[in-house]
Amino acid sequence: MARRLSREDEIVMIARMHYEDRLPQNEVATRLGVSNSTVSRALKKALELGYVEIRVVPHAMRARGLEDRLKAKFGLQNAIVVEMRSSPEETLRTLGGAVAHFVEGRISEGMNIGVSDGRTVASVANGLHTAAYKKINVFPLIGGVGVRQLPSHPSEICRVMALNLGGDAWNLPVPAMADDARSAEVLRQTSSIRPIFEMMRRLDMAIMGIGALDDEAPIFRHGVITLKQMRSATEKGAIGTICARFFDADGTPVVTDLEPQTIAITLEDLAACPRRLLVANGAVKVPAIRGALLGGIVNLLGTDAETANALLEEPSARR
Repeated sequence: MARRLSREDEIVMIARMHYEDRLPQNEVATRLGVSNSTVSRALKKALELGYVEIRVVPHAMRARGLEDRLKAKFGLQNAIVVEMRSSPEETLRTLGGAVAHFVEGRISEGMNIGVSDGRTVASVANGLHTAAYKKINVFPLIGGVGVRQLPSHPSEICRVMALNLGGDAWNLPVPAMADDARSAEVLRQTSSIRPIFEMMRRLDMAIMGIGALDDEAPIFRHGVITLKQMRSATEKGAIGTICARFFDADGTPVVTDLEPQTIAITLEDLAACPRRLLVANGAVKVPAIRGALLGGIVNLLGTDAETANALLEEPSARR
């Protein structure tokens, strides 16, 4: 007579043999001396109790047709576009996971990886799986935006990303905007900050978010710049920011009075990086994303299907 399954640890054991060891149900039954129906019931119970979770991985939810069209239209190295999910939060998690999978496939020892601030970049860091890479440097491309405890703070993103990649996290313990140009230069030349800016000139990959210039812009909400300063930039044609550097609808840098006191990578240094990955979504950011693509500020894009369709609806401008 088949032995009755009565203990939860037996349910876990059967689940592990089937899902981790990849054993067919009949082989699990033979090895444990139970019936096939007992194994089937145990696997069903493991799902009900939450011992086993079955999910579709984020990188399986990609819209390949949209990716190809974005690459063709904007001359991108690659594009990662995910399908829309049931909520903005779920879409963001899916986007972060899909981009993280893309990043993992392009990591090698000795790389210098720079990151900006932002929720989308934080979602990528959280989506990475722990790996045993060595001698990878992960560092901010911009000084602090918001309080240090925020998941979207560049230093926190560096910590999580380095932890999940098995690399070293570097901190940039300065604000994104100094009080004046002289203060910014002094900070950039201090012994603890100078190595970060030297690494910015040896970037192998940059992973960045983007800022639209409206009243909800993070650089305004977190006090990096004032509303007056932001409006002054828009009057000069600025449409968005990457690492607090302004650019217009064609992706041409817009120089403002804030430039000398900004503690962040320059768009010129960023252009020397071979992999410049922008992770951004949302209707409000479409004009800024489009400008960054048209100007070649970035050459890789991670976004969602809704944003991708909006980008494709826009007429291409001459580059």
